[in-house]
Amino acid sequence: MKTKTIFKVEIISFIIGTIVFLLIPFLITPNIGSYANILGTDHFKRFFVENLLLVAFFFFNYFWLIPNLYFKKKYVIYGLVLLVFFFLLYQVSEWIFPFREHFQDGFQMRDRRPPNPRREPGMPMPPFRNWSPKLLMYICTVLIALFLRHNKRFQQMKTEKQSSEISYLRAQINPHFLFNTLNNLYALTLTKSDLAPDAVLKLSQIMRYIVSESSNEKVLLQKELNYIKNYIDLQLFRFNQESVQYTVKGSANQLEIVPLILIPFIENTFKYGVVNDVEFPIKINININENILLLTTENYKSNEEVPDAEKTEIGISNTKKRLNYFYPNRHDLNIKENHDTFVLELKIVLDAENNRS
Repeated sequence: MKTKTIFKVEIISFIIGTIVFLLIPFLITPNIGSYANILGTDHFKRFFVENLLLVAFFFFNYFWLIPNLYFKKKYVIYGLVLLVFFFLLYQVSEWIFPFREHFQDGFQMRDRRPPNPRREPGMPMPPFRNWSPKLLMYICTVLIALFLRHNKRFQQMKTEKQSSEISYLRAQINPHFLFNTLNNLYALTLTKSDLAPDAVLKLSQIMRYIVSESSNEKVLLQKELNYIKNYIDLQLFRFNQESVQYTVKGSANQLEIVPLILIPFIENTFKYGVVNDVEFPIKINININENILLLTTENYKSNEEVPDAEKTEIGISNTKKRLNYFYPNRHDLNIKENHDTFVLELKIVLDAENNRS
């Protein structure tokens, strides 16, 4: 719903902005009501075409250049493209309407200011004075496009973050997860297993973490690791202990991380991998070196079909977007997949607790 609202506001803003911008030549042309023939001058036509081309460039910059160059950190190429377009935009208008009139012929009769003693009559304006207003307008157009695009990106990421949090909540507290866990608890209580109280405690800790911490922008890394450990332990109540190899090396050392940003990749190993097979164990390793976290997962692919309700493609897609938003140029995700195995490596440069971004 929010995405549709953003889209409608964007369209309305574009329409109003385009109309206002194209009216500028009419609004600032001197004495336009008394001298209608001004509209037929090459000067006015060139001015109008320049604004029309500038509007077209704004949309091209907004919808293509910024997403494909600026947001992908190709700043040098983006700057060169802007420079080329600046000269093209204003050169095209001069090609269409070559300057055949003296500026004084079109406007001096309506300008009651005394002539400039530093410039002889009929003498063209200095190049800097001729190009500086165009350069200023061009720069303003570029900056407005960047501002609007950044704002839209922020709003989209905010909406996607809320959506992803809801999807994570559903993924963790969905009926399938609860059904399997409660079934295991029931089996443990029937056999009067000493593991039953521990299983209940881990389930309550998972649900408490999701409800109380998942809405925060950052959480302590140790809390996230405890959550992952509880999730894996609950899975191990269903499987052979040796079918999963989970290790954590290094110290969390008051580091912070975006909550629930690792779990979708770990979930995938259980949902799409071979489970409960000691010959093909699921491998999940987390290595912390100073403020760099490296998550690696490895699993053999399962031939079993995953029910639609348990698939995590949307969660993975949202997680990648969250990584790009919260850790731009500070993460590296590599996936190696072949016929039998799936290997994932995710490296994130984390923040310290007293150095929040």
